[in-house]
Amino acid sequence: MPAAVSGATMLHAVREKMKEATVAALIVPNTDAHNSEYVATHLQSRAYISHFRGSAGTALITMDKALLWTDGRYWLAAEEEKYPEFDLMKQGMPDVESLEEWIAVNLGSTAAVGMSPYVATVAEWERLSKKINLCSVENIVQDMMPPETTVRKLYLRPAEFCGATCQERRAAILEEVEKQHCDLIILSALDEIAWLTNLRGGDVDHNPVFYAYAVIDKHRAKVCLYVNLDKVTDAVRHACEDHIEFCPYEQFDADLKKLPQGRKALVDERQTSEAVFRILKHVGIETVRVVCGPAQKLKGIKNEVELKGFRDCHMRDGAALTRYL
Repeated sequence: MPAAVSGATMLHAVREKMKEATVAALIVPNTDAHNSEYVATHLQSRAYISHFRGSAGTALITMDKALLWTDGRYWLAAEEEKYPEFDLMKQGMPDVESLEEWIAVNLGSTAAVGMSPYVATVAEWERLSKKINLCSVENIVQDMMPPETTVRKLYLRPAEFCGATCQERRAAILEEVEKQHCDLIILSALDEIAWLTNLRGGDVDHNPVFYAYAVIDKHRAKVCLYVNLDKVTDAVRHACEDHIEFCPYEQFDADLKKLPQGRKALVDERQTSEAVFRILKHVGIETVRVVCGPAQKLKGIKNEVELKGFRDCHMRDGAALTRYL
C-alpha cells in the first residue's frame, strides 16, 4: 500500500485478512525470518502497520483494537510516530499488562491469536504457546508491503581483517555440530552468516549484513548459501567457488524438504524460526536443540587479527575524539 494510505485503512485491510484466517487477534513483532534486531526497511511489518519506527516493540491487532508495546526508550517517539488508531502500552510500567496478559484478560485463553511462524523463533513460539492459543497464519502485514526495490551487491571482507578463512570457520562449526552427534546445522542469523563466509552486504541500513541462510552439512564439502543471486557479483562467485555453493534464497524451504530422512540437525532455538523447525520435523529430520549455537560462540572468540583490528579502531577513534576536543 502507498505511504499516503491511512492507518485506519490499513487496519481494515488487515482485519479482513484476519477474518479469512479465522483469528481474533494478530501479533506483529519487530523482526524478520532471521530474528534480526535491525530489519531491512521492506521487511519492517510492525513499523509499516503502526507507523512507529523504533527498533523494539510489538503490535497486537484485534477486530476492534490496535495496541503497541514498547519499552521506556521509545515512549516519546512512539507517541509522536504511531498512527492514532494505536494505543501505546508502556512496557515495564507496573500497571501495564504484558501482551500475553492483555490477551488472556480481554480475549480469553481460547481465542485464536495469529502469528507467522517465520517471525518467531522456536523458543519464542514455545513460550507464547504456553500462555495463549497461538495459531500459524501467513505474514499478513508483510504481504501488504511494497517489495524490495534496491539490490545491494555482496562484497568480500579483505583477508587481512579476517584472520580465518570460510573453510576454517566451517570446519570449526562442523566440529561442534559433530560433538552433538548431528549431521548438519542451519544458520539463520545474518551476523553469523557474514562471519562464516567473510562476505558483507548492505541489506540493512548501517549494518553490513545480507539476507541469507547457510547450511553446513558434513556430507557436503561446501557451505550452501541461500541468497538473492542478483547480489552475487562475478568477483564474489569466483573468490568463493571452492567453498561456497550459491543457491536462490527462495529455494531454501524446498531444499529443506528434500533432506534425506535419518539426518540429525543442530538447532539454535533462539535464532531458528518456528517455520524452519517445522519443516525439519515434517520431513523426518531429528533435531537437537541448543540455546546458543556454535557459530555464535565461535564468533565471540576473537583471533589475533581481529583483536588487532579492535585496537587499531580504538586508536583511530581516540585520535578523532582528541582532535574534536
